[in-house]
Amino acid sequence: VGGPFGVWVGDEKTNTMARIKGSEPPFNINSESHPVFDTKRNRLIYYGTPDAKNKGDKPKSNGMYVYSLEANKWDKIEPKVEPE
Repeated sequence: VGGPFGVWVGDEKTNTMARIKGSEPPFNINSESHPVFDTKRNRLIYYGTPDAKNKGDKPKSNGMYVYSLEANKWDKIEPKVEPE
């Protein structure tokens, strides 16, 4: 995920990158948000998005979204156990 925002895929054969159409994230990206790729489920997981619940005086960046490469869509998830 990067600017222009969205999910990008690399093609080793042509040595090119292309943004997946319709993959723009439904959240704002900040220095607290971090992506990882789930190779088992073929999806991108983004943690630390700023549109999450407020806790205390400052909004906590604890939103979590997953992007499915197969479905070409983002879903917000709320795990029962949250990283600290």
